Amino acid sequence: MQQWCPILLEDQILGNCDYRVTEPVDARDGPKTPVLWMAMWLVLRKPCEVGENMGTSELYAAVKQVHALMQSALELDLAVLQIGLIIAVYEMGHKLRQQAFQTLAICTATLTFLELEAGRKQDEDLLNVVGWLKASLAMIDR
Repeated sequence: MQQWCPILLEDQILGNCDYRVTEPVDARDGPKTPVLWMAMWLVLRKPCEVGENMGTSELYAAVKQVHALMQSALELDLAVLQIGLIIAVYEMGHKLRQQAFQTLAICTATLTFLELEAGRKQDEDLLNVVGWLKASLAMIDR
């Protein structure tokens, strides 16, 4: 998925950093956001058996709920957008089209907010990351 629709920073996948952490961390640590780990596990786990209701996964429900809570924080983080995009990939892969459409709408709003906030703070690193996440959002939408 990372090759056709990059959502995570390469260093996050390799476990070398979190977007907001400036000191180097041990490679076995992985991302500093546990919800990001849960979202990655959601898309990496074995698909449901034929005939099962694919939208009732407890992990899916938990990640969706935590994502909703993260959106209500006073300051939005890049991880909120990344988790939303991963959830949208899961929903599209499991033919949950209505849910995916709603998740992508939320991701679009989050992306716009992060882009405006990064421009206001003149945070070039965040602007660059948001730029390639914009392309990923378009890829999932198509």
